[in-house]
Amino acid sequence: LVVIGDGPDLAKLQDSAGNNIEFLGFQSFDSLVDCMQRARAFVYAAVEDFGIVPVEAMACGTPVIAFGKGGVLETVKNGFSGILYQEQTDEDLMGAIIRFETDGVGYSSREIRSHAARFSKVRFQEEFLNMVQKSWNDFDQSGRNQTAIKEN
Repeated sequence: LVVIGDGPDLAKLQDSAGNNIEFLGFQSFDSLVDCMQRARAFVYAAVEDFGIVPVEAMACGTPVIAFGKGGVLETVKNGFSGILYQEQTDEDLMGAIIRFETDGVGYSSREIRSHAARFSKVRFQEEFLNMVQKSWNDFDQSGRNQTAIKEN
């Protein structure tokens, strides 16, 4: 297991970790990308509204093992781009890792990257613009804008 990052609990984690865990500390973005591209899986235990890091891991073709709450429910497709576990406990996380070890050989890096592309900035901007344009067209065709213009 490779742990990247630092924080107030780093020393405590290092003291309690076994010798099969490597702590790399803070890493540059390029180093993070390299690590994610070489990883067999990315473990994500946080709960966030969106959570960009799991999407970044999938953009590298890496499956994600994540706690199934928050934004990962929208971004990680269970059994396709990763594995979701239901309880934020050591046991449930270990169960997800064991499932990945057992079933993880079937993941396609190409398909995971393609799935991650659904959340790209360009796609978001295009879909947002299309939604605004459609809303305007619906409003314009309803005639309500002509009423608003006449009243002013």
